Amino acid sequence: MTALKEHIQKQRLSEYTVFGILLFVRLLPVAFIFFSNYDYTHHIFAQWADPHFYYNGAAEMLSGSVNPYNFFPPLQFVFIMFFLNLGGGTSIVPMAALAVVGWLTVVIIYKIAEILFGHRAAIIAALISGLYPNFIFYGITFFAETLTIFWMISSFFMLVLYCKHRKNSSLLCAGILWGLASQTRGGLHFFIVCIAVVIIAYNYNRGWIYTCRSLAVLLIACSVTIYLVGVAAYPLHNNRALNSKSGIASAALGVNRLIVPCTDYGDVTGNLFYEINHINVEQWPAESGLDPLHIITLPTRQVCKTLAAFVMEDPVIFLRHSLKKLSCLWAPHQDIISFIKRFYYKNTVVVDAICFVVGTIYVFIVVGGLFGIATKAEPLRLIFILLILFYCVLIFLTVGNSRLRLPMMPLFILYCAAFFDTIISKKSFWKNSVHYKLIIIIGFVFILNSIYKFKEITLSPAEIYVRKIECSISLGFLQTASYLLQQERYNRYCSPQQNQRIHTAKNTILKTMGELR
Repeated sequence: MTALKEHIQKQRLSEYTVFGILLFVRLLPVAFIFFSNYDYTHHIFAQWADPHFYYNGAAEMLSGSVNPYNFFPPLQFVFIMFFLNLGGGTSIVPMAALAVVGWLTVVIIYKIAEILFGHRAAIIAALISGLYPNFIFYGITFFAETLTIFWMISSFFMLVLYCKHRKNSSLLCAGILWGLASQTRGGLHFFIVCIAVVIIAYNYNRGWIYTCRSLAVLLIACSVTIYLVGVAAYPLHNNRALNSKSGIASAALGVNRLIVPCTDYGDVTGNLFYEINHINVEQWPAESGLDPLHIITLPTRQVCKTLAAFVMEDPVIFLRHSLKKLSCLWAPHQDIISFIKRFYYKNTVVVDAICFVVGTIYVFIVVGGLFGIATKAEPLRLIFILLILFYCVLIFLTVGNSRLRLPMMPLFILYCAAFFDTIISKKSFWKNSVHYKLIIIIGFVFILNSIYKFKEITLSPAEIYVRKIECSISLGFLQTASYLLQQERYNRYCSPQQNQRIHTAKNTILKTMGELR
């Protein structure tokens, strides 16, 4: 008994040490921003619209005004508003709160891994998730992903407990937590159907009455939570957000026939799509796409009919573009890479090396996670597979960028840790079966796509700037190209060859506009 107690004490000591270090790592960037007076939010808002929407929407709600960005679900706004109020209006307090939420997610990942795979795999999972660069970065932005992932992983933890103990109280908590996730990030309420499928599969031998009772607990808890949060937030959010309009707008953007929308760094044409809409100096050609501002005003059934009719006019283009979206989804691009590259305008070997390492870490996690899925037959595996398929379908139908895969990464980390634990234990993991061969094929395609997309990360901001101008001209958006030419922040970093290309672009615009007159 004494030896057992000592073993447990050592385990607990290792847990507290790891969690303490990881909390320090999560709060370190917040402390740096606070003590250095670094204008961090300016750089974040300059690169991405979503943090700007969430922060300013929360500030408007705090002042008593109605949220102008109510096409998003309300919980992220409410979270930021609460901590803005707590900190007297300073942005550092909600930033620190999100960093702590990210750390709590690491703790829950550890607990899931400990239940499913054991202590050593749990420590590995905690270290990977706690030190994963993109998670640390998101913990100090105002994107909704950090809070969303916390609700999702907490819900999965309760589902694991349900599978272990068969208590409907765990399902009740899982449903409530998934409802909170759905009111933080749009579209997640659809995945409750997949969770229900898992409950049915897991209770297959227990009779339909038992299964129906379990399903009722899960679905009612989720539905009531979504409804109550929407109603509670309505006075300031001005939208019950039972079906978030941001997802509908994304579907409308995703059917564009000229450009595949993508916000990832280095995806020149994908970035240009949003530049054209943001600059808003010329109209898209007729029949090239649908107006999202019009689409979100339509009833849901009419939205589906309009989108389906537009896609069926040229399904081949839609299919080709949707495959490109999936390529973007699984590319090694990450928003922390975008932040590093755009903050340091002049490309250096050190910057490129850091970005390469960050991208490579992601590739290793996904490949390890795929082998972990094949190796470990745990109750969470079916949920994980369905989550991957869910996001692939979601991206296929909307827009593609690497940020949207972030909710899957904790599960990739869990199964990657399990795979590493298997290797450390010197256990054989390979089996000559169909699903192992399928994993090999999927992993091979994933690695090929990662290699193909890595070249975009190596582009300098100046090169992207020049390519956007050239692409605008080739697509016929001459006024957009002229507007981009007036932005001189990258010009001093351009090489002589890039300056020559800019000069050629100016002449092309002048000549073409002269001919049009």
